[in-house]
Amino acid sequence: LQVGGKVFSFLGAPNTVQHATPLSQRELTVLATTTTVVFAVPGMSQVEVTVVFKSSAFPDDMVRLSRPIASVDVKVDGPATQIQDAKVYVDFTADHVVNIHPNAPFAPKAEEVKWESVKEKNTDAIRIGTTKQCVLC
Repeated sequence: LQVGGKVFSFLGAPNTVQHATPLSQRELTVLATTTTVVFAVPGMSQVEVTVVFKSSAFPDDMVRLSRPIASVDVKVDGPATQIQDAKVYVDFTADHVVNIHPNAPFAPKAEEVKWESVKEKNTDAIRIGTTKQCVLC
């Protein structure tokens, strides 16, 4: 996150972003299909960052439950004069789309992963999956 000319980090491994100050977690709400984390921005008492992880997995729909599908929403709130130049960068690995992590003991040959940019309506997205989509191979 960059806001007010300063760089901040949230979630993920600490100290991976050079010269970034970690955000302070203010709230955490975990529900069946969403997890919401609210962060305070150090030095900007009226600015907060809300990150919402959403899943469409329901226990009564086994097909949907088996899909590693999720969405992430990031919202920066505060006075317009403080957040007008806010920029958010989010990065993910493809570990959640492969059947067996290549670093696991006795792991088979790594699976090939395909990344694809998708634009639907007013949303930019990334589709990530294995090229074979072989779940029970």
